[in-house]
Amino acid sequence: MPTEALLLQDFSGNTALHYAAVAGTMQDAQTMVRKNPALTQITNDAGETPLLLAASFAANSKDMVWYLSLVTKDEPPSYPFTGLLACRLISFITGAGFCVLPIIKQVREKKMELKCAVELVKLVCSHGNSSMNCYQIIQFFGAQCLRLAMRVGAVDIVKLCLQHFPILVTVPLTADRNILQAAVEVRQERIYNIILGMGVSTRLLASALTRTTGENILHLVARLPPSTRLSFVSGPALQLRRELQWFMVRTCAN
Repeated sequence: MPTEALLLQDFSGNTALHYAAVAGTMQDAQTMVRKNPALTQITNDAGETPLLLAASFAANSKDMVWYLSLVTKDEPPSYPFTGLLACRLISFITGAGFCVLPIIKQVREKKMELKCAVELVKLVCSHGNSSMNCYQIIQFFGAQCLRLAMRVGAVDIVKLCLQHFPILVTVPLTADRNILQAAVEVRQERIYNIILGMGVSTRLLASALTRTTGENILHLVARLPPSTRLSFVSGPALQLRRELQWFMVRTCAN
């Protein structure tokens, strides 16, 4: 289904994601949200988000409620966690047997933790940019910091570090991997694209061979990704399609 078609609403204002939320079809919901994340914020004529509708049927599909609570933002126009209908959301989830406060609190706290972490890194980078030499930058932000941020998918943090200190792109993340190879190995496509977009010099990293085994970047693509990244999409068909997309890096390696 085209991305634009996902925004279509029926006579009650429901989108395709509203229907998937009610039906509990997790794979369909995940596919739609990946195509257009803004779908989670759209309300129907009754002011209901897909999350709120899913919560009203939560007894049948708690996984759907949990998934939508993670991808829905507390932003306009709906403000699902703090707006006028937030009390209904809590009531529905309570009735379905969820432990309400931990769910809502955990989602909001997780987002707040990430925001605070990004602001802290921004502050440290701004300070370090004016007071550190190259050696100090590499020692402070080097392999260990970037490797951890990349493994957990902290895209904003990696982006901030590389924006303030482009020299970090030359730092090997392990004894056998440069930063671009490491991004491919853990299937962090957003980080991969950020690095590749930094200039011609970073494209040379794509054609480099690993130090000990002499493998190129496509050898890393051919390996099975970490289980956490493989399960990022549900269903063998979508997982296979996602893995095949990684072979597009050959255009950069050639």
